Amino acid sequence: MSFWSRIICEASAKYNRAIPHHDEYKAWFEEAGFEGVTQYVFKSPTNPWPKNKVLKESGKFQLLAHLEGIEGISLALMTRVLEWKPAEVSVLFAKMRPELKDRSIHSYQPHFVVYGRKPQRPRTSILSGTLSTNIGPTPPSSLRSVPSGELSSKASAGFVE
Repeated sequence: MSFWSRIICEASAKYNRAIPHHDEYKAWFEEAGFEGVTQYVFKSPTNPWPKNKVLKESGKFQLLAHLEGIEGISLALMTRVLEWKPAEVSVLFAKMRPELKDRSIHSYQPHFVVYGRKPQRPRTSILSGTLSTNIGPTPPSSLRSVPSGELSSKASAGFVE
């Protein structure tokens, strides 16, 4: 599995679509201006080897995802970018499948969840054109572009469709 990971990362970089490193995720949120950015890391077993029922179930799904998805993730990169023959790729997958299913291999895969809060900023009211501290949902773009003096009587009464 580690050989496959190296090959996929190499092919992605060669294709100018490098797989981002998990250390970058939180910084991206902060650079985008999100507030209260939190990163949570949890581990998931790569097959159903754990005794814990929840982890065992998670491992079953992780194994299924690997077995069903590894070819779709890999085939184009390995054949088009690294110029492997499809038969060579199939041989690699054939060697990987028993490894993935082997419950004596107690491996985990880290999962990263990053979330943050959109920064609050004052907005101009659509109807009055004044500064508002209302942080409600953003109105449709068709309303935002209409100058306040040109609103129809329905819109000024709050009946915008």
